[in-house]
Amino acid sequence: MNFSKFPAKLALAAALSVASLPQAFAATNAGQSVSNTATVNYKVGTIDQTPVTSVPAVFLVDRVISHIVVRDQVSINVTPNATTQVLAFTVTNNSNSPQDFLLSAVESAVDDFDVTSYAIYVDNPVTGTVGAYDVGDTLTFVDELAGNGATRKVFVVATIPAGAADTDFADVALIAQAAQSVNGTTGAYVATVGTAAAAATESNVGAADNTAFIDTVFGDAVGATGVAGVTDAAEDGNASAVSRYVVVTATLAVTKTSRVYSDPFNGTTNPKAIPGAEIEYCLAVENTGAAAASTIALTDNLPVTYVSFVTGTLQVATNATTNDCTTGTFAAGGSYTSPTVTVNTASIPAAGRFVARFRVLVL
Repeated sequence: MNFSKFPAKLALAAALSVASLPQAFAATNAGQSVSNTATVNYKVGTIDQTPVTSVPAVFLVDRVISHIVVRDQVSINVTPNATTQVLAFTVTNNSNSPQDFLLSAVESAVDDFDVTSYAIYVDNPVTGTVGAYDVGDTLTFVDELAGNGATRKVFVVATIPAGAADTDFADVALIAQAAQSVNGTTGAYVATVGTAAAAATESNVGAADNTAFIDTVFGDAVGATGVAGVTDAAEDGNASAVSRYVVVTATLAVTKTSRVYSDPFNGTTNPKAIPGAEIEYCLAVENTGAAAASTIALTDNLPVTYVSFVTGTLQVATNATTNDCTTGTFAAGGSYTSPTVTVNTASIPAAGRFVARFRVLVL
């Protein structure tokens, strides 16, 4: 921090790290009048004389706006098409004055996807679950947050696009911009409860300190980095942090293969796909994603003009290691209602597969 920017009466407060260092005690409130006098005691010869007291030296403590935004998590795991996905942040007001904070979010231009939609909510410190997102939180700004380390939770709540793929990520920066209303004559803070104040500005910049006016000085540090479109320099009235949505999902692929199982003349030795032959179909669903897939329903509509289903041949396996139905432990399962073969399984784990096989007769 460049302390030369601060007026003389703020030097002590700045040195005590209102902006960036842990505070062992509260900073003096903005607008506090500080007055003291000097007294000289003396003698003439050996005789005490009346002490001489100076005229009081008086100044007003100015306002230093210093706040930070900290992400509550580096990232959260999400799935495609999920709604109400919450990134939590903590806004801390280290200023020596209450402040409003205007909130905005910026999505990175260099990540894998943009969320479908998002909204910013401020935690309600009275109702609901304090510190966690719930229906009691409001779409608004941070209103009248006390200084000297007071905090408020803020939530970015988003919908993830259906097309997001496994391992894709999206970075989101939350920006808190200091806002305030001040008396134009004295510089005193004016509370605007329930109404967002205008963005704060520094006052008396480049001029000597006005001992009769409460100046405003920005004391915030450099904020979020790595997100295109976010500009958060030191001492600009903004604070920011970046968190990430990471897609963890199932990635399914289905394959269908066939082989001639037997024919009326060759049996199972080098059979041919002639009328009367049986063809074995193999259906395989493989999950190459990082999350399990659930409630799997696999269907196959047969071309019944040319083939008919062979009753009793439908089998499934959940422990196969290949997609050709030659590995795994098979057991009867599934159903057939012309013309559809249907097989179900509760889940396919990450890196797992589910296979089914059945035979049809060539007409």
